[in-house]
Amino acid sequence: GDVAYLSNQTGAPVDESDHLDPFLVGHYHHAAAYPVGFGDGEQDVLDHEQLVRAAASAGLCPHKAMMHLGSSASVLLGNYNHLVHPGTRHMTRGEMGILDEDTFLVVDEAHGLEEKARDYLSETVPFASFDIAAGDIEAARLLLTEGRLRKGEDAPDPNDNLRDRARQAVRGPVADGQRQRDIDTVVERLTEAEAFVRHARGAVSDAIEDGIDADTGRRGDFSPEWRDDWPARNKDALAADLSEKEVPLRDPGTPEQDSVRDALAALPADETDIWTLLSRVEQDVATALDAHPRDRDYRFGSVARLLDAWRTADDARHFPLVTLTPGGRNNPPAPWQAGYEAEVELFDCLPADALADVFEELGGGVVMSATLEPLDIYTEVVGLDAFAEETGRPVETATFGLNFPEENRESLAVGLTKYTYKNRGAPVRDSGDMTPTRRRYATAIRKVARSPGNVLLAMPSYREAKWAADVLDGDSRLGKPVHVDQSSSAAETDAMLDKFTAGPASVVVTSARGTITEGVDYPDDDLHTAAVVGVPLVGQSPRMEAVVTAYGDKFGNGYEYAKTIPAVRKARQAFGRVIRSGADVGTRILIDERYASDGWDSVNSHLSPQEQTGFQAVSPDMLDLAIEGFWSEHGVE
Repeated sequence: GDVAYLSNQTGAPVDESDHLDPFLVGHYHHAAAYPVGFGDGEQDVLDHEQLVRAAASAGLCPHKAMMHLGSSASVLLGNYNHLVHPGTRHMTRGEMGILDEDTFLVVDEAHGLEEKARDYLSETVPFASFDIAAGDIEAARLLLTEGRLRKGEDAPDPNDNLRDRARQAVRGPVADGQRQRDIDTVVERLTEAEAFVRHARGAVSDAIEDGIDADTGRRGDFSPEWRDDWPARNKDALAADLSEKEVPLRDPGTPEQDSVRDALAALPADETDIWTLLSRVEQDVATALDAHPRDRDYRFGSVARLLDAWRTADDARHFPLVTLTPGGRNNPPAPWQAGYEAEVELFDCLPADALADVFEELGGGVVMSATLEPLDIYTEVVGLDAFAEETGRPVETATFGLNFPEENRESLAVGLTKYTYKNRGAPVRDSGDMTPTRRRYATAIRKVARSPGNVLLAMPSYREAKWAADVLDGDSRLGKPVHVDQSSSAAETDAMLDKFTAGPASVVVTSARGTITEGVDYPDDDLHTAAVVGVPLVGQSPRMEAVVTAYGDKFGNGYEYAKTIPAVRKARQAFGRVIRSGADVGTRILIDERYASDGWDSVNSHLSPQEQTGFQAVSPDMLDLAIEGFWSEHGVE
């Protein structure tokens, strides 16, 4: 069969001088006898680099070539984006004609599908795009009526045919008797759309100001004097005065209609007409302005999609919020813009129904991962239960244990007091300043790090990882280099891992929510021990509180479904790095009483059945002896 790799490229090169893309022209010119095929790859497999090279050599748009070949491929390799993201599905489902009843879907690493779907289904737009979109509409209207792009410009040159070119572009090939009426209609709906977008922009700005006031009490701080002083401040002063924050536009714990939806619903125009208008105006704007040279993309489409999603939002499922970053502007339209730049988001808390719709279109499939348990909860949160109920089609589950020699692994659960912030306190370096809980964990971390070979320590966060590295740096008995993984670029992470695996025995400390604890293999002697400290719950935020609320309304136990189970999956991914084949030998260690106990806050039931019986409880005092005993049995001192 033929195999093609899907990329996330969403456009083709454009010739800015005349907007003609010769590569796109080449695609349509060769439609009958396409000059690029699977034979351009090795054994009929085309990856992204091979496809781009072959298409460019033939004078074709690689993006169009991918869609052309993808529709006839036997196997397509893509990612979550191609399956879930609405914009990308326009390509895969729409233009390529796949992801239908003839498609059998295989999703690997499917434990991440739920979280990724939330991101892909959310709509995010910079607040500045509202002003740009309104300006684009105004420019298109003025171009069609006066031949100028903005109010206050000099009168157009009588010899300049810009207005005529714009009007001709909008009219298109229609009958002469309809032309002027068509222009009048377009101008009328541009006027309505501009008023609507400016109204929506004002409602969002007011909601942001209210949110800032509720979160920080800063509403009155952005005085003219403060704004005048803003440009003179240095970055350190700004960082001390303002910081990045998420501001909810409604109470995350109470699903209810927010103030922006209230404002949109209060518009006098018929709701159906105004949203039909928005969908039509995007093309009007692009057509009119394409008659005038532009050096940027239009923003109206993204703003219209956000507002349309906001209009139809489900109060429990969708959560409106704003991410504020320091970076004000002079003479801003709204006072809060003196201190912040904003990104407006309609966050999709609950992707189950959308995923069920995706599954319903397919012929069948398999979703798999080593960390899907509890399976009955997984099938709920990714929409498989809803899919089965709506379609009557079966959903079967199966579990396969770790079929590698048991004698090659030691699995230990250390019963230390749970590693919560309340118990552990601040991550201080001096032992005398540590809480008793943090001191006991520091001792356990040292014992694990001293075990033979390479050691991976997964902490609940990068901040805690830095603390653990500081503890190990002060351990005179360790005798190993310590590598600290922090949130960084892929290149920096790869360089750090190369040092960890290429040199002598060492320790790498990271966050269990980071990038090197899942999807990364440590073959042969690259890893001997993987330990997870604490339960890596995602931090509390308005966004996460809204997710917990939505899951509680939908499934009955929001905290467990939205926070605890995903955290245990992260832990399982981390300790799963050490045993990847029948030849691997190593220790898997969980340090927190919640893994070993059966108390009210135990997470033991969220491990797989094999892991629940395989992890042996060990006291903190006996941890080093248990580690030494295992390695001694394998002839390692």
